[in-house]
Amino acid sequence: MKLTLRKVNIGGTSSLVAADEYTQEAFKKLSLTDILIGDFAKPRNVKFLRKYFSLMNTAFEMWDAPHVGVYRGKEYSVSKNEEEFRKWLTVVSGHYDAIILPNGAMKFVAKSISFTKMTEDEFAQLYSDTINAIIKHVLPDNGDEAEYMAIFQRILDFD
Repeated sequence: MKLTLRKVNIGGTSSLVAADEYTQEAFKKLSLTDILIGDFAKPRNVKFLRKYFSLMNTAFEMWDAPHVGVYRGKEYSVSKNEEEFRKWLTVVSGHYDAIILPNGAMKFVAKSISFTKMTEDEFAQLYSDTINAIIKHVLPDNGDEAEYMAIFQRILDFD
């Protein structure tokens, strides 16, 4: 059950109350002794999230990936993957968790951008760091700077 709550002040005491009809109906089904346990998240700015994904899509399209990769001396046909690109860009932006593998190797895992895992301020920092990582790691060195600036200006102006 996914409930939507809002904070109210009743007689000097703060309380959480149903913020929509679905939650009101769910509350009616609860007894006074029922206890609910859950993870709560304050929704982030959805327009900002769309702006982030617009930035990711633009960077992915600009990335000139090779079609052949070599692993342990053998050539493989390879393709671009948007989800893996986003995770990689998140890691090189500095937003990752370091984990140790059974063989002793360390792996960097992209932090989750879900509303319950990242605050609005953390997300804003990720967005800024992602722009810097795109400039450093994705854009070709021989590109037209004016064209890049126009692309990023469109992203920054996205609403």
